[in-house]
Amino acid sequence: MLRYANGPVSYLYRDLPNKKGVIGGRKIKQFLWGDWVHVKGPDQKSGRLKVSYGKKPYFMRKKHLQDERVLEMIFLDVGQGDSCILTEPSNHADPRILVIDAGVGNNMNRFLTWRFRYFPEIGAIHAAIITHPQKDHYNGFSPVFRNSDFNIAKVYHNGLVERTGDDALGPLSKGYLTDVVKDHATAKALLNKKKNRGRKLYPNLLKRAIDAKHIGEIEAITTTHAVKEDGRAWLPSE
Repeated sequence: MLRYANGPVSYLYRDLPNKKGVIGGRKIKQFLWGDWVHVKGPDQKSGRLKVSYGKKPYFMRKKHLQDERVLEMIFLDVGQGDSCILTEPSNHADPRILVIDAGVGNNMNRFLTWRFRYFPEIGAIHAAIITHPQKDHYNGFSPVFRNSDFNIAKVYHNGLVERTGDDALGPLSKGYLTDVVKDHATAKALLNKKKNRGRKLYPNLLKRAIDAKHIGEIEAITTTHAVKEDGRAWLPSE
């Protein structure tokens, strides 16, 4: 079963000889609050917990582990600006992983593969969120969307979808963009037409998500298309 480091700092230990040849528990790796290990069971002789991190066996002190997963926010350097990987435990059966922006290159794809490599839900990403269609925010999702090891339930965007032609973001009315691509069906109808995509990166990225079997629906998040309750707009709860 999985258990989580209760912090602020915990350690992985292993029985190794010291300089005098005496075997004892030596600190091998520092854990931060919320890092996880697979607990194999108690060591009957010492009362320590046998654990594994990856393929290697260690032991930990029982007082350094907890059952509850913590809220985790990782701000990842993706070359220009930051991306955020948010893992929230909430009240769901499985923790939810949300990836907010992904930079330009392959940093995000490599990091996600490394970070969640020993976690059972390695491929379960609840949502990929593209805050706005600038290359340094969205293009890093290209290798993530190509990676079939990741099952992405939703792709959220701000409703503005670049396309070919004179009106790159759709028609204007009194200075306002009127063609907000609010749901999956609308995005699919727009981007299934090759003439609307041309060789532009952003529409072809979304088309890749539409065609991928391991990626769910595309949906806009705006104050107009949010969940309304008591006069306020909220992010979708699912």
